[in-house]
Amino acid sequence: MDYHVARNGEQLGQFTAEEIRHGLFDGKFQPTDLGWKEGQADWVPLSTLFEQMTPAAKIKSAPVTQVPLASSLAPEYHSPTNGLAVTALVLGIISLFTCGLLGIGAIVTIIVGHMALAKVRQSGGSLGGKGMAVAGLVMGYVSIALAIVSILASLALPTFSRIQERGNITKSISNVRQLVTACKIYASDHNGKYPANLEELVTDGVLEQASYESLLRCPLSTEYPGYEYLGAGQNDGDNPEAPLFISKAEIRGKRVVGRRNTSTDFSIPPPANLSAP
Repeated sequence: MDYHVARNGEQLGQFTAEEIRHGLFDGKFQPTDLGWKEGQADWVPLSTLFEQMTPAAKIKSAPVTQVPLASSLAPEYHSPTNGLAVTALVLGIISLFTCGLLGIGAIVTIIVGHMALAKVRQSGGSLGGKGMAVAGLVMGYVSIALAIVSILASLALPTFSRIQERGNITKSISNVRQLVTACKIYASDHNGKYPANLEELVTDGVLEQASYESLLRCPLSTEYPGYEYLGAGQNDGDNPEAPLFISKAEIRGKRVVGRRNTSTDFSIPPPANLSAP
């Protein structure tokens, strides 16, 4: 009666006892391969079924006691699952949802996954769980990638914020410098007098309405937009170092200050400079 032979969870076909003995002798079959024939309750390693692996010419088939089965078909073979493979899968799922616990959990997952794969390979098919181990490994490596991205993002965000802040300061300085220049142009046409209010820069044709509205928008803050104008009723030639514009918004106590001599900077103005002289 032919034997069904399986290796690594896959059936290799049906073979006679003599073919199996020859195969064990010449290497076609491995002692860890599993065999089953009608009458057996379960799969058994070939090394157990055929204890003496000698040339077929010197071996005589031993009688086999057959136990009737309900079906003549070979039962489906299921290798027991490697416990490490299950552990790798569970750790991989946890690592994936926790970004690898900043890499530590992911590293443990990868180590366990490789250990599980090694045991499955060494078992010669007697242990299952290769798919679980591979899935755990993949999730472990993905978790490491996520952890790296998270760390890089945490380092990059402050730098990006500083760059954005510096850009807003530069834009605000440019706005104030243009407003100071517009006031000085107005003063040159009005006997050295600054405009009583900034709307006169538009009515007098020094600035266009769209440009005027754009310059008055201070990019330092949306909560405190605009600039404080300190030149109403003042002469252009008086106290050239005095502020003409000061931003209403501040960053760490500093404001954009535009002086009558057109010098503009981002600094902490004296308290007396926060109101018109």
